[in-house]
Amino acid sequence: MALGTRMINYQAYTLELRRTVSYGELQAEVWKSIQPALIKAGVIDKEIDPSDFLETSFQKTAFDFTTQDVIDGINKWKEANPDKVIN
Repeated sequence: MALGTRMINYQAYTLELRRTVSYGELQAEVWKSIQPALIKAGVIDKEIDPSDFLETSFQKTAFDFTTQDVIDGINKWKEANPDKVIN
C-alpha cells in the first residue's frame, strides 16, 4: 500500500501537476500510462479507462480567476471577519 501511495503521489504531483499548461490540468494519457505499475503494485486490479474517473467539465470555471481576484477575496473576507484574522 505504501508503494502504491508513493506512486500515486509521484504521478499526481510530479507528472500531472507540473507538466501541464494550466496548473492541475488533467492528462488522461498520463493516468493511462501509470496503470500497469499500479496493477503490479496491487493498488488496482485492472486498467481503468481514465474517462471513467477524470472529469474535466469544471476546469474552465475552476481556473477562471486571477491572483488579484484571490487577493481581493481575501481582503474582503478579512474586512468582514476581523475577529477571525490572526496577525
